Amino acid sequence: MEARGKNDETTSQSGADLSSRRKSIPAVRLQELSRERLSYIHLLYFLILSIFLAEVAAMIVAYFLPPLPYVYVTLIDAGIMTVLIFPMLYFLSFQPLVRQLRVRQRIQEALEEKEELQERFFNSIGLLIAYMDRDFNFIRVNDAYARSDGQTPHYFAGKNHFQLYPHPENEHIFRHVVETGEHFSAYAKPFSYSKNPGRGVTYWDWSLQAVKGPEGIVEGVVLSLLDVTQRKQAEEKLEQRNQELQIISIAERSQRQFSDALIEAALILNRSLKLNEVLSLILEQIRGAIPFRLADIAFLEGDSFYDASHLGDLEWPVRVENSGDRFQLESFPLLHRICESGKPVLIPDTRQEPGWTSLDGFAWVRSFLAAPLLVDGKVIGFVNLFSDEPGFFTQQMSDKLVAFAAHAAVAIQNAWLFEQVQASTERLQSLSRRLVDVQENERLYISRELHDEAGQVLTSLLVDLRLLEKHASQSKAILKIVAEMERSLNAVIENLHRMAMALRPASLDHVGLVAALRQHVEGVGEKHGIQARFRSSGLTERLPANVETILYRTVQEA
Repeated sequence: MEARGKNDETTSQSGADLSSRRKSIPAVRLQELSRERLSYIHLLYFLILSIFLAEVAAMIVAYFLPPLPYVYVTLIDAGIMTVLIFPMLYFLSFQPLVRQLRVRQRIQEALEEKEELQERFFNSIGLLIAYMDRDFNFIRVNDAYARSDGQTPHYFAGKNHFQLYPHPENEHIFRHVVETGEHFSAYAKPFSYSKNPGRGVTYWDWSLQAVKGPEGIVEGVVLSLLDVTQRKQAEEKLEQRNQELQIISIAERSQRQFSDALIEAALILNRSLKLNEVLSLILEQIRGAIPFRLADIAFLEGDSFYDASHLGDLEWPVRVENSGDRFQLESFPLLHRICESGKPVLIPDTRQEPGWTSLDGFAWVRSFLAAPLLVDGKVIGFVNLFSDEPGFFTQQMSDKLVAFAAHAAVAIQNAWLFEQVQASTERLQSLSRRLVDVQENERLYISRELHDEAGQVLTSLLVDLRLLEKHASQSKAILKIVAEMERSLNAVIENLHRMAMALRPASLDHVGLVAALRQHVEGVGEKHGIQARFRSSGLTERLPANVETILYRTVQEA
């Protein structure tokens, strides 16, 4: 069996070599050989005709000559035939045969040169080329084909392609080409070596061309292969890199759009300093970047929080609508976690979250996202987003909400500062009006005191002086009038002293607040006949003058 296989292999190889030699004869040599063959046939006809004519001529001469012995006639005939045939054989047969042999030798040399050239060309091609019969038995392969499998070209002769490389899909393609004679091409077609799985998946550009005989019947196929594994890997890497660049480009574009949205949001939020308007604008800007069903902004107040503003497609529960409602922070672990960490909280599914606490009217919530409002590193409130779809909010949305919350906190702080400044301004205006009123009351009090007491006393003194001038000769009357004038002057002095003490007691400047207040309380008690006591505690040193004045006026007003 082994010897037979080798003989079949040799026969197949020889047939292939002969076929290749015949097909590689130059056209000029073939035409020359054909013309020489035609000349040989003509010469042969001429030779036969010449011998026949010479024989006829000899017979005619022998007929007219006297009868000769049979032996002589035979010798003469043989001699004539020899003389005629030998030169003709030499010129018409031997010389053409020599020329034909020379032609054949030249053709053989041309064939060998052509075959050597073809062999060099066949083996120098980088493509993997294999010539097979119609049953896909290898007839010839080039060196590149053999080296790709770690073999020599002689290894493949006579072996079946699909016994070495079983592949049902490719076998079906080969049979289709043999049956139809159609050309087939494939690009970057994957192939796995079943006998050598360590090579992994390789990729090939290959074509299969049918080889047809003179009658158009497919006698074999030529398989051309090109290993494009590295190119395929490079293309895959390039495609992967392009996808990565595309993802990066999309992310950059999304980030740029988000940055533009943040800038626009900051500009919009700075247009108003009214807290209610700012809160509404914050929720509107967030909805433009992050979709939600419902959202609210809650502010912390001690250990509790309350809803300050809300926005969404769903109606806000009535129980929470009243901003006076307060909720204890400790009852909501997720919000308490935000206060402690200062980081956002993302709950993909509230039904899977043990720390989720649902308020009345919020049973529909399935996904929750919250970010803290930070001012100087302190949490002042939260931005809460709600959705009825589990897994609706993503980490990217959480990052966006944190960025919006940072801008929102600044806007809220500005609104609060504005309200505080506005309230302080209103308080200053109120204090200014009160100060004017106090000053007017003081002026009115001083005017009334001067008019009602000092004015009347001075008028009385003026009258007494006129009486004194009138009764200058009456000593008793003068003494009585002088005594009345002394009493009036004492009353004026006392009233002026009391007024001065009411405006600015001297003791406040000289001995301090405690002594001035004690003197004032005692004076009020004596004046109105009530029991008034004064006691101080902890005032061991003098206070600033403005502070003492404010405290003294406060007690005086009370």
